Amino acid sequence: MILPTPPHAGVKLSTVNDDAQQQRISQPAILFGLIAATVVCYGPVLGHDFVNIDDHTFVLTNPFVRSGLTGPSIAWAFGLDPPAGWTPLAWMSHMVDCMLFDVVPAGHHLTNLLLHVVNVLLAYVVLRQLTGARWRSAAVAALLAVHPLHVESVAWIAERRDVLFMCFSWLTIGAYGKYVRQRSVRLYLLVALGYTLAIMSKPMAVTLPAVMVLLDFWPLSRLRLSTIIEKAPLLPIAALSTVMTALGQANLHAFTSLETLPVFDRVGWAVTSYGIYLYKTIVPLRLAVFYPKPAELPIMITALSAAALIIITILAVRTRKSRPYLLVGWLWYVGTLIPVSGLFQTGLQAMADRYMYLPLIGIYIAVVWGAADGAQRFTIPPRYVIAMAGLIFAPLIVRTSQHVRVWRNTFTLCEHALAVTDDNYFIHHAIGRAYSSMEGAENQRRAQWHFETAVQINEDYAAAQFHLGEIYFNQKHYGAAAYRFKQAASRRWFDPTTLFYFGLSWSKLERWDHAITVLEEARKYAPDWPAVHYELGRAYQAVGRTDEARRSYRKTLELEPRFPSVATRLEALTQPTPPPD
Repeated sequence: MILPTPPHAGVKLSTVNDDAQQQRISQPAILFGLIAATVVCYGPVLGHDFVNIDDHTFVLTNPFVRSGLTGPSIAWAFGLDPPAGWTPLAWMSHMVDCMLFDVVPAGHHLTNLLLHVVNVLLAYVVLRQLTGARWRSAAVAALLAVHPLHVESVAWIAERRDVLFMCFSWLTIGAYGKYVRQRSVRLYLLVALGYTLAIMSKPMAVTLPAVMVLLDFWPLSRLRLSTIIEKAPLLPIAALSTVMTALGQANLHAFTSLETLPVFDRVGWAVTSYGIYLYKTIVPLRLAVFYPKPAELPIMITALSAAALIIITILAVRTRKSRPYLLVGWLWYVGTLIPVSGLFQTGLQAMADRYMYLPLIGIYIAVVWGAADGAQRFTIPPRYVIAMAGLIFAPLIVRTSQHVRVWRNTFTLCEHALAVTDDNYFIHHAIGRAYSSMEGAENQRRAQWHFETAVQINEDYAAAQFHLGEIYFNQKHYGAAAYRFKQAASRRWFDPTTLFYFGLSWSKLERWDHAITVLEEARKYAPDWPAVHYELGRAYQAVGRTDEARRSYRKTLELEPRFPSVATRLEALTQPTPPPD
């Protein structure tokens, strides 16, 4: 058996001496400072509203979440139907919030904020446990607390999975550090439990065993073949999460096919995103909730990103003995970002700020430890180091506070995104949805303009086509509505709602054969939707297919006994036909 190595073994003396310079400030004071900085930046979220990008789907209009922790809700959370991958623990946390706060947004925001505070404190405690470096650990935790790229993960209620999986990730890493020191089956099981909970919060946590291997290299200095094999019992957990996530995304038709996005393009976009994320880490400006993917790869940016990746990797490898934290931090960033880098495309976005919540910890470690070693090497006085830290953290706090305000409501969020991005069809659609949910002709006109703009930018965006069709349908322009529903259905034929309204538009135009064809298709995907059977019955009745109309009406009543006018129609069909005069 390999004996555990003391946690400070292999760490440069300058790192261990980190505390000796600032013993006058106690650990409680550091913790209080981290809490204060986090609350200063994020406190305003308690006055924010829900936003109609995912918050409605995840909380407001989700009957399973709204019903709280019930048997059917928990079963649904563990199934394949929920959107956004297999994240049962995140869904259950939303359910608990609904039990505690109903749909008052302040309560849901409070949970996100508290989890972020916990993550900041855990970052400090766990890193100090692993490295023995108080101030460097505090600096990494402070960057996590106040960097603008993390606003999306905290201020967005639907991104509960980010703050939750980070919490369990730190607990897993902390348990691993304790396991390395004490080596027991109980502690290893604690590591496995934490890893399972992290994965159940967000599948991105699947990379944690690789993070543990990196920590074995530095700061634990115990990396060898046996310590790599030691992680093998965690692999079945990762495999189960991967399978469940893949099945869930396939069930929702969320994967982008290789025909649509070939392997070469996937690699190109992944390389590009790595470079852009690094740039936004240094210059956190023009941040948006959605970054539309350009039609073609930006060749120059891709080339610069590839060059940066190669150069940094070479430097990190060449300095692995003198500055091991550089290699560990860099590989932490590269490795934990792989699941959401674009290689396995499941969404419409080119990239997302929320993906940086865990990967940037690696960059923070590399930068903080490198800067601290540089300050010691050149014997820079502590007061100058503190001044330089202030020059870094003060702008970050201001920028984060500004960006938090962007998330106040759907309109502030979408208007900001439209201002800092180009051709953002997704955001035009989102703000159109917000206007369409409001009363008044002017709001409906604004909604129509945004939907029309969205489809002009990207005619393949089925959601915008559908909601534009909805606008036309409500205006009784059934021909225009049918065209838009047809455009939407051709891009997601499996969606029963789109098919239903497509068929209903044909019914309004009395194009009964067309209506029957579409509604029969809708019935395949939604066999328990009473309205589909009713409208199909009307279409059958209109063309004289009486027996089929009866069956459809009876099925409607079977599913919804109080469905309006069905009984009357069914009774009329069962009356004997009077003899001719």
